[in-house]
Order: sequence, then C-alpha cells, then structure tokens
Amino acid sequence: MDEEVRQDPEGQGEESAAPEQPQAEISPEKAALEEALREKDQFKRLAQRAQADMVNYRQRVQTELEETRERTAHRVALRFVEVADLMERALAPEAAQGVDSQWVEGVKAIYHNLLNVLASEGFER
Repeated sequence: MDEEVRQDPEGQGEESAAPEQPQAEISPEKAALEEALREKDQFKRLAQRAQADMVNYRQRVQTELEETRERTAHRVALRFVEVADLMERALAPEAAQGVDSQWVEGVKAIYHNLLNVLASEGFER
C-alpha cells in the first residue's frame, strides 16, 4: 500500500491547493442598484423592440391599405369601362338609327363625360 497523501507545507492536505481569497461583500444598496440597472436595460431593449414592431406594423398596414385602395379603384374602373363599352355600342350608327338625335347627343355627352372621369383617375383606353 503505497498510497501517499500529498500535503502542502502547512499540512492541510490535497484539498486546499490555493489560499482562499476573501470575497468582497457587496452592499445591499449596490446589489439593488445593479439589479435596477439590469432591469432598466432590459426594459429599454423591450421598449425599443416594441417601438420597432409598431413602426413595422404601421408600414405594413399602410402598404396593405394602399394595395386595397388600388385594387378597389381597378375593380370599380373595370365596371365603368364595361358601361362605357355598352354606351359605345349603343351609339354606333346602326344602333342609333331611328332614335331621336337629341337623345343620341345626350348619351354621347354622358359617354364622353364618363371617359373623362376614367381618364382623370388614370384609366385611359
């Protein structure tokens, strides 16, 4: 049984390889301050993230709103284009035979007004 127990010069054995450093005690006030600062930083990051999320949300809603308006405008314009096409057929010379000329002139005025409104909204033939 050749087991050797290694001892340091003070005879404390193997377990105390380095002398213990006394831990600096942190005052409760300093600990509370450090915790408060950590929480402040955490809340600041959370607020910044929430603010960025809100900006992104507003941009997304604005984009979706613009797309919805554009789709609605196109849909309405297409419906009016159908009406303009029907009016154009009704004003064809063969369709207008035997119809009061004042009535035809009134429908032409309405037709041209409709085309002007569509053009002012960006829809032209």
